[in-house]
Amino acid sequence: MKKGLIRIVWLILIALAFIPTVSFADDTGETIGDLTWKLVDEKLTISGEGTMDGYSSKAETPWYSEIENIKTIEIEEGVTSIGNHAFSGCSSLT
Repeated sequence: MKKGLIRIVWLILIALAFIPTVSFADDTGETIGDLTWKLVDEKLTISGEGTMDGYSSKAETPWYSEIENIKTIEIEEGVTSIGNHAFSGCSSLT
């Protein structure tokens, strides 16, 4: 009985080693026109030179799938305008 239990625990531990871990340290990011966005440690940073595209709804923003993870937003020097609905639905902002 004891050997069977140890074997089951051992198999579970081995199986858990193959499960990918989730990290929000450097989740996402991509180029949108002349700008780049990146979400690191719950901070959305918009950088680059120029204007941000407008969006007709929050679901069209490139960071929509991460919207609940955005706590702060930094818009770096060089960004000359913010698009419509860019931060609509960012209800976790602090």
